[in-house]
Amino acid sequence: MRTRLGAVLLGLAASLALGAGEASAAAVCSSAPGVGDTIECQIAAGVTSDIDIDARNLAISTTGDLDRGVHALHRGSGGIDIDLTGGSVTATGDWAEGVRAQHGGSGDLSISTRNLAVSTGDATKGRNAAGVFGFHTGGSGDLSIKVHGGSIKTQGRSADGVHARIRSAGGLAVILRNVAVETTDSRASGVYGIRESSTDGAAEIDVRGGSVTTAGSSAHGLWGHHSGSTSVGRVSISAADLSITTTGSGARGVYGYHFGASGDIAIDLKNVRVSTGSATTGRSAHGVYGYHQTGSGDIDIALSGSAVETRGDFARGVYGRHRGPSGDIAIALSDSAAIRTAGGSAYGALAWLGAGTGGASVRLSGGASIETIGSSAHGVWAYHQGDAGEVAIGLSGASIATRGANARGVLGHQT
Repeated sequence: MRTRLGAVLLGLAASLALGAGEASAAAVCSSAPGVGDTIECQIAAGVTSDIDIDARNLAISTTGDLDRGVHALHRGSGGIDIDLTGGSVTATGDWAEGVRAQHGGSGDLSISTRNLAVSTGDATKGRNAAGVFGFHTGGSGDLSIKVHGGSIKTQGRSADGVHARIRSAGGLAVILRNVAVETTDSRASGVYGIRESSTDGAAEIDVRGGSVTTAGSSAHGLWGHHSGSTSVGRVSISAADLSITTTGSGARGVYGYHFGASGDIAIDLKNVRVSTGSATTGRSAHGVYGYHQTGSGDIDIALSGSAVETRGDFARGVYGRHRGPSGDIAIALSDSAAIRTAGGSAYGALAWLGAGTGGASVRLSGGASIETIGSSAHGVWAYHQGDAGEVAIGLSGASIATRGANARGVLGHQT
């Protein structure tokens, strides 16, 4: 059964709605509907109209490469608003996202799902097939993805659970509430938000409840990224009441990365459980990592009531690294936050500041604890390569234990 509601010729306003009584219906929003249970709406360049998709109780399944379950493409001026509630979307081909929206013009792009089960890939295919994918490449407009309840699972390489990417003059926001996200292959992060633009703006990830699980190398749990050599941008990652598990080498639990002119990295975790690595993998799989590669800006990492466990050499529990000309690093553990690492040079908490101006600080309070097992696995290390700033370590009602050759409890170093 195929249902078309509000579908018009390509280049005109596109609108689609499915009701609860059409649970097994499929719809095509285009000038020439094809065979297949998919939703697709497109607007051409030069046209001023919106794309609005409101679908419920979905039952969509595709098997071909590039066959998306739900797809919206806007090249003109106007917004994209996708609202999906209930049911399932399954796509098993390469580059076949479950839900995909791309804007190449001007206008906001919004994707919202509620209690939707999204699955991409299978045992043999699914490369670059994100579960939910939003991409804004136009002149202006914000990008937001909101996922409430339900599940997302991907089985292909470079197939992120949620992937949000913006190159326009606008902000990026990814919000998840009580969602189970799972990826099984390499470079397939659970949630990835990247802002790569020459204009100023923020990249924000906010996850509450649920779980994020990845199994491949370099498959991070939560990853926020700003890239723009001339732009100012803030990377913000906040999470609460969440479980994050990664088992691959180089797969960070929470990762904030900044490559740009200036901007801060802020990571705030409340009652979050982070586990990285395994008995055989986990090298450099940091639990929580904030990295400012260029430009100016602060790195603030705060853990309250959270637990981080890493297994693997060089897999630091909490790690702030700054190589720009100026900015502070501040790591704070409170309210019984706990860090456990097992591996050579797997420091519990490391604040590493290059030759720029700024301070490096690590503070533990309120029953916070750090335990490391491994050679040269220091409990706390605050390091400043330059002399224009301070190194500070503060302990109040906290404990640090290390087991391993040359593993110091507390180390402050400035050159």
